[in-house]
Amino acid sequence: MGEADVRAAAGCVLAALREAGRSEGTIRRHQVVLDRFAAFLAGRGLNSASDQVCLDFIASQTGTRLGALREPVRDRDVQAVRRPVVLMADALAGRAVVIDQPVIPAKDGCPARFRALRDDYVASCRARGNAEATVATKDKAVSRFLGYLDEAGAGDLAALIDAVELGHFSLVGLSMGGRVAIAFAGAHPGRVDSLVVVDIGPDIAPAGRLRVGTLMAHTPERFDDFAAAVAWARAANPRYTETMLRHRVTHGTRPANGGLVWKYDRAIRDIDEALDRFIDAAGGLGERRGPCLYQLPPHWRADPSRLEQFVARLPRQTPGAFEFRDPSWYRPEVARILEDGGCALVTAVGGSLSSPPDAPQVGPFDYVRFHHGAHGIGFSRAELEHWAQRLTASAGDARDVYVYFNNDPEGHAVADARTLGELLGPATVPLA
Repeated sequence: MGEADVRAAAGCVLAALREAGRSEGTIRRHQVVLDRFAAFLAGRGLNSASDQVCLDFIASQTGTRLGALREPVRDRDVQAVRRPVVLMADALAGRAVVIDQPVIPAKDGCPARFRALRDDYVASCRARGNAEATVATKDKAVSRFLGYLDEAGAGDLAALIDAVELGHFSLVGLSMGGRVAIAFAGAHPGRVDSLVVVDIGPDIAPAGRLRVGTLMAHTPERFDDFAAAVAWARAANPRYTETMLRHRVTHGTRPANGGLVWKYDRAIRDIDEALDRFIDAAGGLGERRGPCLYQLPPHWRADPSRLEQFVARLPRQTPGAFEFRDPSWYRPEVARILEDGGCALVTAVGGSLSSPPDAPQVGPFDYVRFHHGAHGIGFSRAELEHWAQRLTASAGDARDVYVYFNNDPEGHAVADARTLGELLGPATVPLA
């Protein structure tokens, strides 16, 4: 086995990526790493890739020395190098190159007693024609949820039913209680005569998922004591009685590190998987890909610590532009987080949530988002001439400037983009 075999192994990985339907952007990113790895092996006269060789290469590329090739790691730069290296090591060893197989062997997070219920649900998703990627995502989500039920929901219900010596009965569940009821009925079908669920179902509507996700994003991870947790619950649920609030905190939290944390799995608030899918899909745009826009919901109050966590997860090769739609975000701490992360602050023009006129210039590039003209959806030529002057000045400072027209109705976005392009002249580079 020689250098030609090493190159052939790299080609085998790239062919497997294409066969699996990966985007050209993903394939190009893998190819860069594979080419470097092949040169690394050739430079050392190697024609195989042991775990130690792979670890040496990863350390040379990222500066991070892993203890084991398949140990869990959150550093996205390390992940981006390790993934193609592991695939090429498989090819060099004569093993099958399986693109969808995770680097870290996945653990089945679903409790054993609920796996039959989970498997039936996943089978029903496939029967409804869900894409395999969607099925995989739902599989993970329902396994996590059933794990939560096993720890804090369905097990409590089973204990209660046993304590009062119920035999056959009808079961009614509301909201989260409906999920507990579904899980119990699936695990004990012989004990439930009929099942009624209210305001919940096996599948959650996208609007409901967004509402819950937004609420979860604002939820603190930890409370110093019971009183602090009740105070937060009172602010989030002003119509609840004091008894209801205390009941929710009592049964929804558990002691940890001298305070209280929620019983539900923190993973439901994590965005790594969704972010990976988004970045991977954006890679298909190739050279036409610009910065990724992250627009926050209206009146979403500033949370610098959460922003810092999110920005730290973004890959440096795909810079982010953040459009804040609440004045609480315009503070030095937020500007520092964006600057440190190589991200930009969006200038929003027009509409009820436009950027403050004194908003600072933040980040290595400019991103201007046109929503609404001063006298209608479209922008007048005079307005666009004003912005052409401003954008030309920014470009003259050797800064890249990205412009996005969002005023779609009646084709105004296209017409306004063309007019601004004419005013800017040869400095314009259309991305779409």
